[in-house]
Amino acid sequence: ESLSVGYETANPLTGGDTTNWFAGINSSEIGPGFISAGVGTSGHTTDTAEETLQYEASYNWDVNDSTSMTVGGYLIERSAASSSDDLTGVALTTTFSF
Repeated sequence: ESLSVGYETANPLTGGDTTNWFAGINSSEIGPGFISAGVGTSGHTTDTAEETLQYEASYNWDVNDSTSMTVGGYLIERSAASSSDDLTGVALTTTFSF
């Protein structure tokens, strides 16, 4: 099991100060694979702007000695001011090593 966290600040020459953060976890073995999940801001945010978050989760497992697969999904929030729907998606990747 592992936990990752991060926090960034920026003080640009023009515009306001910004912050950005994230947190994620990787599980110990669950079934044949591992679960990972994370959450964080979807970009640098000023104190006066609406903070939007992004979420992700995935599961990775070995199919055999040379093939692994990962399936995952994500959600990225959009601010009310953007007039856009939240973004969502799923992905499946297969990795071969010889």
